[in-house]
Amino acid sequence: MTTDTSGRRLQTQYAPPLIPWEEYVPWALANEFPSEWLDGRIVDVVTQNLRSNLIVQFLLEVLGRHVKPKNIERVMFNFLMWLPNRPSGRVPDLMYISNEHLNRLTDPYLDGPADLVIEVVSIDSLVRDRHDKFLEYQDGGVREYWLIDEYHEEARFYILGIDGRYQEVPTSDDGVYASKVLPDLCLSVERLWHEPFASLREHWTFSRPDPTLPVQSTLASNETNGRHAPGRYGPPLVSWEHFHDWVGTFEGRAEWVDGEIVEIVGDNFRHYFLVHFLANLLSRRVDPKRLGLVFIETILMKLSSRPTGRVPDILFLANDHRDQMKGTYIDGPADLVIEVVSPDSEIRDRDEKWTEYEAGGVHEYWLIDLLRSEAHFYVLRDDSRYHELPLSPDGMFTSSVLPGLRVRVDWLWRDPLPTLDEALADLPA
Repeated sequence: MTTDTSGRRLQTQYAPPLIPWEEYVPWALANEFPSEWLDGRIVDVVTQNLRSNLIVQFLLEVLGRHVKPKNIERVMFNFLMWLPNRPSGRVPDLMYISNEHLNRLTDPYLDGPADLVIEVVSIDSLVRDRHDKFLEYQDGGVREYWLIDEYHEEARFYILGIDGRYQEVPTSDDGVYASKVLPDLCLSVERLWHEPFASLREHWTFSRPDPTLPVQSTLASNETNGRHAPGRYGPPLVSWEHFHDWVGTFEGRAEWVDGEIVEIVGDNFRHYFLVHFLANLLSRRVDPKRLGLVFIETILMKLSSRPTGRVPDILFLANDHRDQMKGTYIDGPADLVIEVVSPDSEIRDRDEKWTEYEAGGVHEYWLIDLLRSEAHFYVLRDDSRYHELPLSPDGMFTSSVLPGLRVRVDWLWRDPLPTLDEALADLPA
């Protein structure tokens, strides 16, 4: 079983497909907007920004120069790839298919893994490319994976080892990566941050340089098209202060992630009722003893680790941390956060927020997945990593943040939900 970089194990059980693959393929071909198929659900693919698109076009030329003389192998751009292990139908930015595997190529899609896949990461695809697709491509048998992060100006290259896991392959001392799947292909990584833009100007004046050669010293190594290369996170597009002032006037709900404003889609009724049921359950434990405060779907929690301003479905703030309340938001991690996963929030809750809450210091995180009827409970240990807490033999969870707070997991899937009094009466003495 494969372990991802956060220490969690990739799930092996998936709910029955909502839309069969056989029905999705003709629909996708008829649809003018790109999409992917994941566990039976259609996932829209967001259009790339200009910088990502230029890098993809640049890499398409690099691979094309290498493959074209052979006149057999294929480089595919935005073409559907079917991987049965999850199952998923992904649309990589670029993929290379060797002559050995051309028999996998059907008219509408590639039936199996490509030999080489390249994803150019943008801010909206960061988690999907670094985590979800990394695991799918690894388990699906993609031999080589290039992860080009234009936002942080980082490039990582992975090769599938004999143990079936990706091993990162370093570049040479002068920053050149030599492909393992295409042994004669070498790429100067630094050119990714310069050449796609410089080539637009050079196209009108003189012939384009060989993109596989190292960058000449005349190119400033710390700039990108005149801008200084960002650090771990770029300068906010919208400052926290401006976002905070704006969101108070906004009629809907929104979160702040790396300086970008992310609007939150409205909940369905099932999500709404479950959130209120759990909030009432917490309040019944917290209020009589005045242990702290329970907030529901309205209060921003600002975490500095990424940085982000999130609006959890439910959060509990203990009395010891009331000093984090800043009038309209909580400046720091809550003691307990609950997120109820809905179709539009699955990646956000399972990966993005999971990682942010762990790094930000949220002591306990409940992840309630209505789509799969699964509940996962995590606690932050001394190693600053989340560890999943097990249920009792009779399916009961007991909180570590609020001792005495117990939840029978099968309550959460009942329709209708039990009343609070019915739930409490169902608990053993």
